Amino acid sequence: MSARADQRPVIAEPRGFDAPRSYLFVSAREPLAAAVALWSWAEGPPDLCLTSPSPEAEDTAAFAAAGHFVRIFDEPLLARRRPGESWDDFRERFAEGLRIVAAYDTRAALVVCDELPDRWAAPFVVDGDGIMARAALLENEVPPP
Repeated sequence: MSARADQRPVIAEPRGFDAPRSYLFVSAREPLAAAVALWSWAEGPPDLCLTSPSPEAEDTAAFAAAGHFVRIFDEPLLARRRPGESWDDFRERFAEGLRIVAAYDTRAALVVCDELPDRWAAPFVVDGDGIMARAALLENEVPPP
């Protein structure tokens, strides 16, 4: 605040630096398609890889990222649909997983999934806003309890 009555306080809007982010989603069932998508991805190579918690997803990530050092983490919420789990529950869980993926500090992330909701065709690329929009879309499709 200023000591003079004729001066207005300077209040700066908080500005966070959020560099552009890109997420390449691929199917764990198609390692060759994942590798082709990664090698042709303009934002690649990735600096982070998040996978469904399965050996198949981890193997696909390792195959696709061959030749690049990439930190790989399992994200349990991206696991394939469990026996007895409804599609609504799967979509809700996957939406939360997308929000967790978006929280990682990354410029370019490879996301390897065992299963994608709503017949999303992989591979596909989304930016930081796009991943949040997809999470919101999934949550809005889930009927309230």
